[in-house]
Amino acid sequence: MRSAFELPATVKRSLTSALHDALGREVEVAYERAEGVVCGVEIRAGGHSLAWSLESYLDALERRLADGLGAHPFAREGNLSR
Repeated sequence: MRSAFELPATVKRSLTSALHDALGREVEVAYERAEGVVCGVEIRAGGHSLAWSLESYLDALERRLADGLGAHPFAREGNLSR
């Protein structure tokens, strides 16, 4: 489990318990700080990654807005300026 900030012990216990419930008790859970995970968390296991961060949220929001604006007739006619 990686995060940009130190997680409180109570949060670590809850996350470890949830991961053990989902993946099995034999799974070892380690915690580390990672500056690249901006305001979020990342779980890495077996070559896979599950992450949520402010950066990924804003990227998804930007894509949704661009898709939505691109579908709007006003935008397709070139009436939107940047």
